[in-house]
Amino acid sequence: MRRQIVKWSYLTVLVVGIVYLLNTFAAGYVLIRAEGLVAGQPATVAAEYTATVREVFVKEGQQINKGDVVAQISSQAIVESRARLASDYALRVSKLAELNPVENVWQFMRDNWLSNRIFKSYDDLVDHCFGMVPNMASLQPSRWRCGQH
Repeated sequence: MRRQIVKWSYLTVLVVGIVYLLNTFAAGYVLIRAEGLVAGQPATVAAEYTATVREVFVKEGQQINKGDVVAQISSQAIVESRARLASDYALRVSKLAELNPVENVWQFMRDNWLSNRIFKSYDDLVDHCFGMVPNMASLQPSRWRCGQH
């Protein structure tokens, strides 16, 4: 056992010595030496809103990939903008039925001719609806209370 340790130690010292001698005397033939700084591609990070950086998840010089979260920010302007957009979305969704002309016609028919009636069958309902079409043509569109309850 002791003999193997001595053998490996001697071999290690010999290899290190050879590498040192080659590096000192023949490095120009084996290695490329240069002085300078290797720099990555710089990137500018900017935000559309003013924000406060709450936490940074990377260290300087750390390699990152597309999609990695590098920092956590907070901004009152972003919160207000998001709330305004959510409110606008809800308002537009609520008015969507009013913008659909087919829904407007059905709402008018339900309010004026189909409510509070009992139909004998599905065919009776369909016949009743088709019978209302000529009556609707004679009405003025301003009288159609579409989407209003």
